[in-house]
Amino acid sequence: MDMIAVLTELERQEEVTLAVGVFRVMQKQDWYKPDVYLYKDLIIALVKCKKMDDAMQLWEIVRKED
Repeated sequence: MDMIAVLTELERQEEVTLAVGVFRVMQKQDWYKPDVYLYKDLIIALVKCKKMDDAMQLWEIVRKED
């Protein structure tokens, strides 16, 4: 299964801890390129689950990758 599809499904099911783990694995892949839409969706999912510290950490990663 496609890693992005897995990430999207985990976000939909509000399994954000697992989604962050999948995202970190994706970042290590040769094919990975920063995608603002992936970041946006993951940050929104974290905020909905009241994981503000994790959302802020991800936001800092976004700022550094740009």
